[in-house]
Amino acid sequence: MTRKYPVITFLAAAIAILTRTHLGKAGDQQSHVHGQARINVVVEKERATVEFLASAESMYGLEHPPRSTREEQTRAAALALLEKQIANMVIFDPSRTCRFSKNYLAVVTEDDQHFSEDHDREPRTHGGHSEVRAEFAVLCKTSLAGSQLRFEVTKIFPALREVAVQIVSDTQQQGVTITDDVGSITLEK
Repeated sequence: MTRKYPVITFLAAAIAILTRTHLGKAGDQQSHVHGQARINVVVEKERATVEFLASAESMYGLEHPPRSTREEQTRAAALALLEKQIANMVIFDPSRTCRFSKNYLAVVTEDDQHFSEDHDREPRTHGGHSEVRAEFAVLCKTSLAGSQLRFEVTKIFPALREVAVQIVSDTQQQGVTITDDVGSITLEK
């Protein structure tokens, strides 16, 4: 009898832990850095979940929601490029024959709250920060253990020069920073 639920539970729990502990709450200064993407990868045998987060400004030049047809087209093109190129940005060992499928892809806008200059403690809104958030399921023909994972995010989105990567599996928890697409991670056996 195969047990699918423990794998799914492990993947979901690992992503939740990564998102809450490493990245902070959405809207924190730490979680929204221009020029930097964050990629969380949870690995379980021949499966993986890839979570991608980056400021919208770094991906398509807008911090605010689109205000014109041209801005809407720019955003749509960037999101389509991410979906189409994710396997060329997060590169699993080709010998593992991995396929990506989108779980979700969205732009989230969060308003920053600031106190007015006269210190009356009444918050006022200064516009929102927009962030691209995506999650992809990865299914490979063979186990990912012992293989290399490379990143070429800057090649696809040049404004994203730095990638903060977190890897979690049942044998490994590791964080690295990839700058200008230089660096890789070995997935432990």
